[in-house]
Amino acid sequence: MALTNAERQRRWRDKRNDLAKQAIHEDDSDREVVRKIVDAIGAQRARALVGKMGSLITAIAGKEPLSDCPLCEGKGRVMIDVYGPCGFKENTAPLAGPCQCTRRKRDDNLAELYDDLRSERERLQRARAPPTSWALAAGRQWLKLDL
Repeated sequence: MALTNAERQRRWRDKRNDLAKQAIHEDDSDREVVRKIVDAIGAQRARALVGKMGSLITAIAGKEPLSDCPLCEGKGRVMIDVYGPCGFKENTAPLAGPCQCTRRKRDDNLAELYDDLRSERERLQRARAPPTSWALAAGRQWLKLDL
């Protein structure tokens, strides 16, 4: 027998509410988060993940940013602008990307890392510089031709 519209809506509401209960929220306690993970993947697999959790988090989120990083200033994210070949900015809003200091390896030489971060900061500052005078002059000429 076919379901009525009201029965379909009730089933959909029940399914939606069950899925919402399974979601992990920021304000959930640690016990609630663990319970939801165990409900989703099972106790045996959750126990197996416990040993790998530190390395998995580091692989996904990176390491803690260096507090005195010259590139991100300890935030862990850098703002990136994309410039076209003519020197004008292509993106309307800055893009955020992970800083190199969060992707460092255990055996990295920190002095070399800081030198690399400083040179990257200088390169980004040069890229943010206004376009060269010939590009501005060409732009003015283009405007004159269109008028």
